[in-house]
Amino acid sequence: MKIQAYNRSDLLSILSDIDVHVPLRSEGRSTKHCEIWSICNWLTTVSNLIYPITLIHGDKPDFHLISGDKDIGIEHTEAITQEYAHACVLHEKADDDSILDMSLFPIGEKKNKHEIRELISLKKLTGPGWEGDVPEEEWASDLYKRIEGKTLKLRNDDFEKHEKNYLLIYENLPLPYLDYTKACKLLELKLKVYWESGVVFTTVYIQTDYLLMSFNSLCFSICKNNRI
Repeated sequence: MKIQAYNRSDLLSILSDIDVHVPLRSEGRSTKHCEIWSICNWLTTVSNLIYPITLIHGDKPDFHLISGDKDIGIEHTEAITQEYAHACVLHEKADDDSILDMSLFPIGEKKNKHEIRELISLKKLTGPGWEGDVPEEEWASDLYKRIEGKTLKLRNDDFEKHEKNYLLIYENLPLPYLDYTKACKLLELKLKVYWESGVVFTTVYIQTDYLLMSFNSLCFSICKNNRI
């Protein structure tokens, strides 16, 4: 995929012709589907693009963006646990009245295939749920670990460095409704040491279906995701 746009109207017209449909996990969803959906929605939402822009889909990093005279690399990843992703596939295929209780798939807890099959066959909510700020704390801890992991990849010799290096994370963790302002403040505290640890991403973006959060060494911000 390659996008060249001379202004925002031009960009929106180009994006409207791109297939951003993401199939269910049980219907062949691929990394590429997620990357295209994420980058297209990111482009419609960020407000600091300098035109003309050229975006090329590649690898290490996943995207190369030239925005005006700025040279930017964008690495993409999805934040989801393997166990929960596998459970989603099985639950979609089951097509019955079972309930997928995400609280039974706590972040960091490993489950084998037999355990997952048992959990997705339940007909009612049986999990422990969450109390207080636990969802926000789990969210911040998991996202920080993922940022650290991707930063190790950034530091490898085979990863192409650019003037600015962005990390775009699509967050799909098995967590309930979050107070994202509170969660972002917790992650911001964890990131204080990150910004001073050598080669790091210039900006980290965390994307949900409805929000786009951005973090840099100075601050964080939250805005609505302009879905296309």
